[in-house]
Amino acid sequence: IFVDSSELAFGCCAYVRWKLIDGSYICKLFTAKTHVATMRTITIVKLEVNGARLGSQLKSLVDNESRLKFSKTYLITDSEIALGMIQKDSYKLNTYFGIRIGEIQERTNTADWYWTTSENNIADWLTRGRHPSELHQDSEWQNGPVFLSLPEADWPVKQSFEVLEIP
Repeated sequence: IFVDSSELAFGCCAYVRWKLIDGSYICKLFTAKTHVATMRTITIVKLEVNGARLGSQLKSLVDNESRLKFSKTYLITDSEIALGMIQKDSYKLNTYFGIRIGEIQERTNTADWYWTTSENNIADWLTRGRHPSELHQDSEWQNGPVFLSLPEADWPVKQSFEVLEIP
């Protein structure tokens, strides 16, 4: 599940990945959800946390409503601050963030959260828009980022970094 936010929207998208007999991997879009950002001014950090919260809700929906059972879930964001908050105790955050981070922590395992660069985050397509011609059947949107077809050890994601200041 990839999550992202911008000044315009926040959203998430889920991909299903499975290993083929020959050892290669295939990946397909499973579902996605987007919300338009509020018209009143809100910080990008709040929007990123709202995107992560929506991703945690999508994970719960997929787990509860799908007949598929997954051996591993990856929740991927391009916001180091949001990831830092998710990996922190929610009671140490202010009320706005504490409530939302608490919900994320209830729905997901904090060890399943990862960070990647914005270029590798396919959820950017949700928050910044794309031309309809880019969404065809064999597009990156339908098949997921290229790195999902690689072994997990080769993915450009990480979990640990130093966030100096968390709101």
